Amino acid sequence: MARVAAFIDGFNLFHSINSNPKYHKYKWLNLQKLVSCFILPKDEVKTIYYFTAYATWVPSKVISIKNM
Repeated sequence: MARVAAFIDGFNLFHSINSNPKYHKYKWLNLQKLVSCFILPKDEVKTIYYFTAYATWVPSKVISIKNM
């Protein structure tokens, strides 16, 4: 049995789903089930890391280290 860690690029996942109206039903996607589709049944998903990029084109949404 393998232990699996998944890394999901939330920015690209969201925009891929959002760009096509027929995929809008997947906006509330179960990431655990998604990852399970790509591993063997005997393997175990231990961790899912969901990350995204800073929206640098909207400066008010980027947190500056100076402000922390």
